[in-house]
Amino acid sequence: MRQATVLVDLPQESGGNDEATNPPQYFLASLASCVGVYVWR
Repeated sequence: MRQATVLVDLPQESGGNDEATNPPQYFLASLASCVGVYVWR
């Protein structure tokens, strides 16, 4: 992803440290941004 750094983590109850966005949140954000771009066009 170019020069961007993407931090991924899990909630504490799932064995993570809850210090970054979790995979399902990135997935939903990516879907929402794609829909937004195509709706805007």
